[in-house]
Amino acid sequence: MKRIVATGGGTGGHSIPCIEVLSALHTLEPSCEIAYLGTKSDLRSPWVTQLAKDWLKTGEIVSGKLYRRPTWRQIPALWNMIVGWFQVGMYVMRERPDAAFCKGGAASVALAWWCSRLGIPVVAHETDLRTGLANKLIARWATKVATAFPCDQYPDLPAMRMEYTGQPVRQLFFQTAQRVTDRPLIVVIGGSQGARWINDALADAWPELLKRYTIIQQCGGLIESFLERSKTLPAELRPHLTLVERIDDELAELMRSATLVVSRAGGSIFELAASRAHTLLVPLPTGVDAQMHQHANAEILERAGAAVVVDQREGKQALVARVIEMLHDGLRVNDGRREQIAQFATPHAARHIASLLIDTMR
Repeated sequence: MKRIVATGGGTGGHSIPCIEVLSALHTLEPSCEIAYLGTKSDLRSPWVTQLAKDWLKTGEIVSGKLYRRPTWRQIPALWNMIVGWFQVGMYVMRERPDAAFCKGGAASVALAWWCSRLGIPVVAHETDLRTGLANKLIARWATKVATAFPCDQYPDLPAMRMEYTGQPVRQLFFQTAQRVTDRPLIVVIGGSQGARWINDALADAWPELLKRYTIIQQCGGLIESFLERSKTLPAELRPHLTLVERIDDELAELMRSATLVVSRAGGSIFELAASRAHTLLVPLPTGVDAQMHQHANAEILERAGAAVVVDQREGKQALVARVIEMLHDGLRVNDGRREQIAQFATPHAARHIASLLIDTMR
């Protein structure tokens, strides 16, 4: 029996595409033993727990964060990374998988390194246009590096080992029917946990926006503070505002139904593409996104006419003004952005990457 191991958790942007690839692999090779190594929080996610009840084997590891310039303040994270490195090594030496899939992060670096030492083929995947530190290291040992954007957009990855597959996205983003809404709908998702700055900006404009629009905002761990803030709204406006901590399966329907989606520019751009969403992107500020991953992602969509981009440095009023402008345009004419963003969707990406894994085992 063939065995494949994968890792790449820490955020939904890593773990969800990873699970999609493993699901496609199980469909193509149902006799293959498939394992997923993740942190405790990764293994508690609904996408993992559901498959673990059926065919997916799991293993818990700890994982830190890769830093370009470590300092003593990062010692706990560095310690977790070291422990996780040896946990992954013990798993690989014990189980001797036939191939590995790495979706990024410190644990993926460990998996790629250990597999390379034992002659086990590795397939990696890069989502962002600017290759992260983890995948730059993994690419040294990978048999294949799959990419979310066309290969010519990645000058820092090995050209002979790259293959354009697109980004794995849950199929429900391609299949969900559009919800009928009685008012124009604004959906604010930020990242997988919401984005405080974006939510703050929209909250400042609630009294103006809620007179004409329905708003759904994902607030993450700050949900209680935004709920308290909403209590100051006039009673007639409150029914048009929905605040949630997290949006899971309903996200696809909301993206497709929204008059406008406001988001960061991480891996969620591919879910927006699959949903053909009318999109406004606010990349992470440069101080947080030091390698400009999200700015590069947003720029390629903006150049293609697929999304509008607002730099956070322009301020909250600038964001709100652009939201109102896009809503007006979206109601008045079809500006083609839904059609343009759809070109970044690749419905068969997970199956493509699964086929690469199968090929490496032959």
